[in-house]
Amino acid sequence: MRTWAHARGADVVAECAGTAQARALSVAVARRRARVALAGIGEQPDPISLAQLAITAGVSLQGIAATPLQLFPDLIARVAEHNLPFDALITHRFALERAPEALDLMATGPCGKVILEVA
Repeated sequence: MRTWAHARGADVVAECAGTAQARALSVAVARRRARVALAGIGEQPDPISLAQLAITAGVSLQGIAATPLQLFPDLIARVAEHNLPFDALITHRFALERAPEALDLMATGPCGKVILEVA
């Protein structure tokens, strides 16, 4: 997994899926003293030892505030009512194998949302 980050691990990791597997993977790809942000909320037990993260790996763990689920019906209705053009926000799509190119574009190029397609 660390091959994406040149074997040293990622400086920043954002986990948004909310599965135990995704949380474990987010920590596995993080380097020492990395920042790991968790947004996904799931029902599975948390596989991450917070003590191990903080003490052994020196990882800073941060939560990403999410929109409460009870607000979604109203938000969806407003999007439909106003026909908001969310597709226009997506400017580029890349296959997962082209992730380095996508990351370079996000870091240096003029772009909107960049999608990494995994399937």
